[in-house]
This record gives sequence, C-alpha cells and structure tokens, in this order.
Amino acid sequence: MTHLLLAAAVLTMRVDYYHTGNATQEHFSLDRVVVEPLAWPGDPQKTIDTTARGKYFFEIVDEATKKVLYSRGFASIYGEWETTAEAKAMNRTFAESFRFPGVDKAARVVLKKRDAKNVFQDIWTARIDPADKFIVRAGALASAGPLIKLHERGDPASKLDLLILGDGYTSRERGKFERDAKRLLQTLFATSPFK
Repeated sequence: MTHLLLAAAVLTMRVDYYHTGNATQEHFSLDRVVVEPLAWPGDPQKTIDTTARGKYFFEIVDEATKKVLYSRGFASIYGEWETTAEAKAMNRTFAESFRFPGVDKAARVVLKKRDAKNVFQDIWTARIDPADKFIVRAGALASAGPLIKLHERGDPASKLDLLILGDGYTSRERGKFERDAKRLLQTLFATSPFK
C-alpha cells in the first residue's frame, strides 16, 4: 500500500507539467517529478480537499489500492486565459505544478476539470514512482541567505502559505528583493479579497 510520508521528516513532491491549448481544447505533458529539499508545510490532518473549489482538481491516488491519498482544488492562469479572445485565435503553453506530501510507493496524479454541468471529469493522469531514476532529487538550496517571514498570522499548517520567489534577483540584490517583496505584500493586502 502506498502511504503519504507524513512522519517526522515529511517529504514534499512536485509534478511539473505543461498545459497547452486554446479556447476549445487542452493537452498536458509531464515535464518532471521532483522531490523538494524542504519538508511538507501543510497540515497532515487535512490531506483530502472536501471543499471542491476551483476550476481544476487533482488527486494523488495509490496505484495498487486506488485510494485517494491527497487532493486539492485550484484555479490556474491557463483556466483564466482560455476564456480570452486570444485563446480563440491561438494556442499557448503554460508551465504548472502540483505539490503534495511525498509518496513511498507508485501512485498516479489525476487531474480533473469541471464540465459544462459543473462536475469534475478526469482530463489527464501521470504515474509517479518514487523509485524512478529520473525523479529529480533537489539538493540543498543554494544559499542566497535565510528564508524571511514577511507576514505571519499563525501556524503554517493551518494557514495559507504564500511564497515570493526572488527569481531574477542576484544574491547581491537581496536587499532590493526584500524591499520589493514587502512593497508587493503591502499592495496585495490593500486589495480585495486580501485586505
């Protein structure tokens, strides 16, 4: 039986994939599966999403028993873009990811999307095998300095985590990144629905 690794050192796994299409069709392709260097930050008591929110929904399903181990609903930029005039005229590809507590045996990620009747339907699946030699096992993060808490309202296991990445900033620009991130949060928290 596949188990989520919810022991003391909970791994975080990530499936990176490409979401391609237009206003009338969409396709998916697996990019890679990654074991991240940081532990799973979520609440181990809330692995199954019962809210059924979002245009999309994904499940991590034990390959042998078919038991759902983890699930989350979400919205994506692609889901917004496919409703635009541009999507009626051309295809685009978006890089997207699923993050979840690591599994110790083979599982499947199953992606679902709401149909015209608002019911989730399976639209893509990919196999995850933690023994696969092609899984990327991310090493320790290159240090650009310690992580900083810009805003905290409680235990991350029971709150929403928002991570601001400094992609594009050099290590010498860390101070600028911190100022820019704080300014971004001030704007975000001054705007509905976040304020």
